Amino acid sequence: MTRWGLQIASEAEDDLLAGAFAEFVVTDGSPLAGNPAASDMLAGQSAALVAVSRRGKAIAEALAVQAPQAGDVLLLQVAADRVPASAGAMGLLPLADRPIRLGLAPRDLLPLLALLGAIAAAGAGLTSLGLALLLGVIVLALAGRLPADAYRDIDWPVILLLAALIPVATAFGQSSIAGELAAALANLGEGRPAWLLVGGVLAVTMAVTPFLNNAAAVLIMAPIAASAGQASGVPVDAMLMAVGVGVGASCDFLTPIGHQSDVLVWGPGGYQFGDYARIGAPISLMVLLLGTPLILWAWS
Repeated sequence: MTRWGLQIASEAEDDLLAGAFAEFVVTDGSPLAGNPAASDMLAGQSAALVAVSRRGKAIAEALAVQAPQAGDVLLLQVAADRVPASAGAMGLLPLADRPIRLGLAPRDLLPLLALLGAIAAAGAGLTSLGLALLLGVIVLALAGRLPADAYRDIDWPVILLLAALIPVATAFGQSSIAGELAAALANLGEGRPAWLLVGGVLAVTMAVTPFLNNAAAVLIMAPIAASAGQASGVPVDAMLMAVGVGVGASCDFLTPIGHQSDVLVWGPGGYQFGDYARIGAPISLMVLLLGTPLILWAWS
């Protein structure tokens, strides 16, 4: 701001920009397609590149070196009377006008307030978390903050995945396989340091979570870890912490399907399946190396 002599515009001045933004689709024949100097070319048309939408992923960083692709949607700051000329010169297809707000209004804070209110109500014991969150959604609906197609935005595959895996995990836990795994872990820890058994449980839980989901992994591994701890003399609390709350079953960084948080950001973030393993492998190793001694220190 000092270098260029700029000042932050007030909200009132922001209103002067209403109508100064327009959306365009990049066509196959556009000179912008695949051109890393697209931002400079648009500047020559008195238009500024504000954001790019590519296959549903919004890009608002490093715009000066972005090379738009055919089919991208560009958000440009351009005077209304310059829209036809800019579209014709750059081979762009103007989209229909729609309200575009780049600022944050007090009304936009309502979803956050509803979420915090639901968590506070559940934390105070006034109601269960599920009911509190449902009431928060109802408040947003009554306030007109939910779109008409809200049902379509629900990630039904995630809900069905969780619902289907819980009975599978229960059946697995009641089978002979669960007992055999518990016996194997107990034999592994017999006569060996406690950290080896806790680390083994932590590693096994992190390994099965991508295939079972974290809720199912807890249902399966908790009785196994408790039995192994009792048989080997390792504190049961430490064994259960290696499985559950905030540790093993919640530390799937290798796939987008092991934890609901991974699934929810998979599509909106535009991630590939391999991105999780590439970034998550060193994080998983760090959790294993640091989590084992910290669990023993706190719960032994």
